[in-house]
Amino acid sequence: MEMDYGHINIFLEKFRKIFKDKGELKKIVLECINKNLNSQINESEIIIKPPFVKIKGSPLFKNEILIKKEKILNDIKENTIDVIITDIR
Repeated sequence: MEMDYGHINIFLEKFRKIFKDKGELKKIVLECINKNLNSQINESEIIIKPPFVKIKGSPLFKNEILIKKEKILNDIKENTIDVIITDIR
């Protein structure tokens, strides 16, 4: 007797898509931040927990982000469809 595992593959495909989307979201957020700042941030310095983005870095760097926060959030909103980011901390 042979079992059909097709339903399990369909179920797991949903999780593959979620993890792929998180990686893409992080890249989009990183590009939007770096485009608006004088200095560059690394992917390891960003933590995304929708609707928030948390930045690890120096106070000087965080101040620059806060000054340009609205522009960064607008860029993120324009480049993402399903995820809503409302604040950068």
